[in-house]
Amino acid sequence: KQAGGHLFEAEFTGKNETRISNITIPAIQSVQWTPSKTYAIISYYADGELRRLYEHYSGTSTVASAFLPNNIQEITVSQADDMIVYTVLSNSEATLFTARPNNTSIKHIAKLPVPDFELSWPAASAIGLKQKSSAYAESFLFTINPSSKRLTRVLAEKEGLDVLWAPDGSHFLFAETGKEGTRVTVSVASLKESIVTSVPVITLPEKCAWAPSAKDTLYCG
Repeated sequence: KQAGGHLFEAEFTGKNETRISNITIPAIQSVQWTPSKTYAIISYYADGELRRLYEHYSGTSTVASAFLPNNIQEITVSQADDMIVYTVLSNSEATLFTARPNNTSIKHIAKLPVPDFELSWPAASAIGLKQKSSAYAESFLFTINPSSKRLTRVLAEKEGLDVLWAPDGSHFLFAETGKEGTRVTVSVASLKESIVTSVPVITLPEKCAWAPSAKDTLYCG
């Protein structure tokens, strides 16, 4: 809750709300949870700057908490393990790192050719790198293997590109537009196979969710 600066868990109906953090953090912007739900990466504003910290939970108690480096540009959590991936910007050059949620076991992955990649980590062997969406410029989607550091181009020259990965990271939903955003098309693509299937709805990936137990099922608004 932004007003009180605490984290809660509740049923989807909103009932049985329980506070799970005992640290007050004003102006929370977003919270990202690791798969075990024992670590949270919190982004918040302080003194006009976006800052980040991690919190480690056990039950309803905060076991540990600390600030993450101020020069982190983009950060996200792995969907496969309790790990984080982030970029650090220095002299207009972005560097990609992985680490434990408490920023230990830091591993340098690569220097990136584009400074403003949006990050995702849908599978243990694939970190997603997507250029920011624009109806006026073409975007690319890459994956990089954190072990081999191999960079693979997945999608190229897509205007208005946006992506929603399936829970197991094997495929993804993506949207693209025509010139200046005049036409939206939605498709599903396989990461390992060159198969693209058109989805017969006009929507955006932000309005869709993959069913957690059925990897071929989508719910869209």
